[in-house]
This record gives sequence, C-alpha cells and structure tokens, in this order.
Amino acid sequence: MERISRRQQRIWTLQALFEIDFCAIDANEAIANLEEREADAINAPYTHRLIFLVYDNREKIDTQIELYSKEWRLERMPKVDLSIIRMAFAEMLYIDDVKDSIVINEAIELAKEFSTEKSSKFVNGVLGALSHSRNSVQGEEQ
Repeated sequence: MERISRRQQRIWTLQALFEIDFCAIDANEAIANLEEREADAINAPYTHRLIFLVYDNREKIDTQIELYSKEWRLERMPKVDLSIIRMAFAEMLYIDDVKDSIVINEAIELAKEFSTEKSSKFVNGVLGALSHSRNSVQGEEQ
C-alpha cells in the first residue's frame, strides 16, 4: 500500500469539512461519503483525526477564529476559507507534532487552489495572528 501524503489527507479533510458545513451532516456521514468517492481515504488516519478534531471542537475553534479574524464574522467568510481555517486551527491547537509554519503554508496553498484570489492572504493573516499569539505566550512561559 502506498503512503498517503499529509497534503492529500488535508485536501480530503477540506472536502469533508466543507460538506459538513454546507450539507449540515455529521462527521461520520462526511467520512462515509469521502470513502465512497475516494477508496484510499479509508487508509487516511490523519484525515479522520482532523475531521473529528474540527467536528468535536468546532465551538472552541470558531471562538478562536473570531478572535483572530479581525472584524470578520464567520457568516461573512466564504465556506471554503472557513473550512481551511478550521482545519488549520485544529492542527495548530490540538496536534503537537506539526509546526505552525507548515500548517500555515499548507492552508495558504489550499486557499490558492480551492478558493478565491484574495483568500490566501486572508487565510495567512488569520493563521499568522494565531501563530504569533501562541509564540508570544510560549515565549513568556520560558
């Protein structure tokens, strides 16, 4: 079996998160739909982990997004951008073995590929604000 890249797993996660939001379904249904479309997604534990991290912690993640998105209410954000940001926040807040810089870069690339022309800058700004805040707090703790 070929190893599935984290990038591919993030793309699948984005698709599932968008579907959860757009179709008002739960994480299990989104994963089942994803595995129907993409047979390899069955062997994508990072995808499953991220989907459930966002789904189970959505209120906390959304509160953090609103804190760092500077006057952008969640309702105003394009759904693709919001799904990308939610996924990135979940990685940054709940997964310790991935650097913020990698998460931010991946999110920017996803925004360039799947969203609007201006989305990558917006995504970068929101994620950069969270990362900067986290680094400032970690620096104070040392």
